[in-house]
Amino acid sequence: MAAAHDISTVTVRDILYVAFKYKIQIVATFFAALLGALGYLLYVGPTYEAKTNILVQLGREKTEAVEMSATKPNAVFGARSEDIRDEIEILKDKNAVNAVMPRLQDWIDNAPHPPMSLVRRIRTWVKDGVRWLKELAYQPLYALELAARLTPSQRFALSLVDALDAQLIEETDVIGLKFSWSDPEFAAYAANAFAEEYVRRRTDVYATDDAQRFYSDQIKLYQGKLAGIEHEIERYRETKSISNLDVQRELVLKDISQLEREFNDVGGALKDLQVKLDAVYSRYVKSDAWLETPIIAGIVPDMTALDKRYFDTLADHNRLLDTNTPQSRSVQALNTQLAKLRDQKFRVLDGFIQSHKSGLTKRQEFIAATLVETRKSLAALDQSARTLRDMERQRDLIEHDYKEYSNKAEDFRISAALNKQRLSSVKILGPALPPEKPDKPWVSVVMGLAALVGLFLGFAYATISEYFDHGLRDKEDVESALGVPLLAVVPDAKYGKRAVGGPAGV
Repeated sequence: MAAAHDISTVTVRDILYVAFKYKIQIVATFFAALLGALGYLLYVGPTYEAKTNILVQLGREKTEAVEMSATKPNAVFGARSEDIRDEIEILKDKNAVNAVMPRLQDWIDNAPHPPMSLVRRIRTWVKDGVRWLKELAYQPLYALELAARLTPSQRFALSLVDALDAQLIEETDVIGLKFSWSDPEFAAYAANAFAEEYVRRRTDVYATDDAQRFYSDQIKLYQGKLAGIEHEIERYRETKSISNLDVQRELVLKDISQLEREFNDVGGALKDLQVKLDAVYSRYVKSDAWLETPIIAGIVPDMTALDKRYFDTLADHNRLLDTNTPQSRSVQALNTQLAKLRDQKFRVLDGFIQSHKSGLTKRQEFIAATLVETRKSLAALDQSARTLRDMERQRDLIEHDYKEYSNKAEDFRISAALNKQRLSSVKILGPALPPEKPDKPWVSVVMGLAALVGLFLGFAYATISEYFDHGLRDKEDVESALGVPLLAVVPDAKYGKRAVGGPAGV
């Protein structure tokens, strides 16, 4: 028998077969999804969004500068649009919410309310039930102090905060205020109430002259700081004898370079003297020859008399050898005299060289000490330069802050003049009106998504069920599964009975 095929191609016929086989389940899932979406929409209910726009023309509180130019004289350059976001914070402040809340609560309590429809009554009962169950579930958390129990006023305030939205309309000086609620009349009333409260609070914030006085005080403070740091810099320069740091440092560096050259020259001269002393000593020890007079520190010592005596004595010694033997008393006396003259010259040369060495050594030590002191002076000068730079940097920062405060004070003065000319204001462009149709939820989107999800789940269920169904429904399934041709098919009994009982059998 041939092996069964594990992989088969899915055809349109298979898809239609599965769809018709599980049509009840697919249709049931589809309608269940629609009913669930409908229940969600009924539970959530419509949300109406009331809108109003507030124009913020920047004046005393935000004007930055009045500049003059050849093309635009007396042009007012207002603050950047992003600065209006500060105004949004005034609008969203919780204190503003608390200030508006009594008015809104009074409207809810006293405004005429038309009779609720059955749907709204059911929705209210369901929401109350959900709220009660949620409160019941939170009871253990309240007991363990893991959650805070909110009062009705606090819950109402949080609802107002969530319903309020304010955003800057890009490239404009307009704030778009939105308020979302289930009642369109209340949404419009609340949006207007928040806009009016913003205008009132903004007037209170910028009506005071405390900011102008603050900047004036800061200007005086930084004037004193600037004068103090200037005096401190001048006193430091006088104490450290600083006139021009760059020139002084260059002179000290030249002195150090000169001293280093002198130190090296003296060291070389000392080495040269030592070499000549070693040469004299070696000649004196290793031979009996007369010591020649070297040049010492560019000077030739005057040894003429000593040299003349030696060579005269040497001449007498040589003449005496012509008539006497080397062991004679007269020859030995001249030998002794020649040795004394040679020893005398060695001592004179050694003393002369040692004297020069001592002088050069002292000179080298003096140069080294001077070099150390000069380098200390350079280090002190560098430290003074760093300290002075820090002081000047601090002075620059103080001067920068002083100029900023001065410019800000001037801005306030100009802004006050602009306010007098009514160039600065906050205007509500138009009151919020009750919206005609709800903004949320999007019924078509929700129902469409529910329909798609229902169909998907229905077909997914049918596909999975068919995948786990191992029955054979026709000849093609048998041949595909077993890999052998089908010889015969036994008809269904009910179809056989129908054929026997039909008109042909009568």
